[in-house]
Amino acid sequence: MGFDKETSFEEFFIWWYHIIYTKATDVLIEQNIIKSPKNGLFYYEMKI
Repeated sequence: MGFDKETSFEEFFIWWYHIIYTKATDVLIEQNIIKSPKNGLFYYEMKI
């Protein structure tokens, strides 16, 4: 990558992990597996 000399592995991993779990959360909401709370504070709630 073009910025590999500017960013540590730890910084890159945190950024990458944030993108992955955000996408996973969006997919779970779209599939109605989890719901997004109205107060904006997010937590996972399984529907059983």
